[in-house]
Formats: sequence, C-alpha cells, structure tokens
Amino acid sequence: VFGGEEAMAEFIRSEIRRERKLPCTVAITPNKLVSKVASDEGKPDGYVRVAAGDEAAFLAPLAIRKLPGIGPKTGESLESLGVLTVGQLAALPLETLLGAFGQMGYALRRTARGISTSQVEVERTPKSISRETTFREDVLDWVHIEQVLQYLMERVMYTLREEGMEARRVTLKVRYTDFSTYTFAKTLEGATCLDQDVVEALRELVPKGKARRARVRLIGVGVSQLSHNQHQMHLFGRERSEKWERALESVDRVRERHGFEYLRSGKSMALGRDVKLSTPSLSK
Repeated sequence: VFGGEEAMAEFIRSEIRRERKLPCTVAITPNKLVSKVASDEGKPDGYVRVAAGDEAAFLAPLAIRKLPGIGPKTGESLESLGVLTVGQLAALPLETLLGAFGQMGYALRRTARGISTSQVEVERTPKSISRETTFREDVLDWVHIEQVLQYLMERVMYTLREEGMEARRVTLKVRYTDFSTYTFAKTLEGATCLDQDVVEALRELVPKGKARRARVRLIGVGVSQLSHNQHQMHLFGRERSEKWERALESVDRVRERHGFEYLRSGKSMALGRDVKLSTPSLSK
C-alpha cells in the first residue's frame, strides 16, 4: 500500500524536513539494538537498511564503542584485550569474556552479534520537553540570544500542546564559551500549556543567565513536571487564560496545515521566516 519500507522511510524523512526543517535519519533493521547503531551510522540525513540475518555482518567492522552499553571503562578493558571492532568482540571465546567481565560477558557476546529481544514501546509519556541549539560562533548579544530563546520556547510549547500536556516547571539552560553549563529553573503556580506563562517565567530566569558577562555557546529551554490537560482555571485572570488558549488553538491549527514556521511571534520572526539553527536538540 505504501510502496515498501524504503518508501515509508523516505515519506517520514520528507515530512519531518517539510514540517520541522530538520534532517532525519531512518534505520530499518530486525531489532532496536541494530536500529540504534544503524541510525547513528546514517546521520545526519540518511537511510540505512539491514536485512534479517545480516545484523552481525553490519556491526562487524564498527568500533566497539559504537555498541550501546559499552562505556569508557568497558571499552578500555576490551581494547586492552586487543578487541577494537565489534567483529573481533563477536569472535572472542565466551570463556575469555566471562573471565574478564563475569556474567556481563553473555550480554556483550549477544550485543556484538546483533541479538536483541528488547520490545519496541510505541506509547510513552514524556517526562520533559526541551529544545536547545549551539551557536555557530559564541555570542554576547543577548538581544539575539533572547530571539533564539523565544523561537525554541515556541517549539517546546507547540510540542507540549501536541502531546495534550501541560507543564509546571520551566528551565533555562546556558552554556558559556568555557563550556561551563548552568540551568536556572522556576516552578509555576499551576500547570500551563500557554506560551505567555513560560515567557513570563523566562523573564525572571534570563537575567540570571546574563549576570555572567561571558559569551554564550549554547542556549536552551525546557519544561517538566508534565501532566495531561487537567488544569483548574484561576478564579482571577480566567478570561485572560481562556483568550490565550483560544488564540493558541487557532495558531496551532494554522501550523498543522502550513508548517510551524508559518506563524510565530514577532520576536521569533526577527530571526527570519526559515530559521536554521546549528545542531538543534529535540529532546523529550
């Protein structure tokens, strides 16, 4: 019906590119383990297909540290044994693995051979939603930084409403030119899905980020303490909240039809119609 796996992968990639203006890598393999590795190999905008039975052959030439679960210490231990590639790990005698890593040796052997029975979880509730970007050059101009922050915030809140959720905590993330990273957070009186509530929280948080007179390398905004839409309107200010909700419902309907970039705030639009940020992070 859809033209096969390759056509479905290209459809997903093209839709993300059209709606989000972001590259997307798709990997189709027999299990989650190999798909994770394959998608990393295909970045930033590729398509990787590994057929059933080819898992071990696909993994074999890769460096061992590309396998999920092999951290710095395990990697160093394997390299001290002369194991540099996944294929070499798969060929290592089980007795050697058990002697060096104990019961973990069984898992290492299975992973190296592309064997995984981990289930795909289709539905999950996000614990947080955040967006961040690294500037191409470190920036000291906070007018520009706040424009980028506004754009990132609008993307966060649009995703929050798409999920049918509200947030109670707002976090500002700042990484400076010396790579030191700080987060500043504010807990709201009640859960919200309204941009304006988060804008007001950021007005309190941004001066804390600006207090250090240093160039900024990365900026980000996130919301947490999420719940599904079940907030109670405040007795005072209720009309204001209801007006904002109706306005944002209309905004989101336009975005669904024409794409997110089609309708944004004036502060965000100062960046231009088609925003191209360096290494954007779309995390949840």
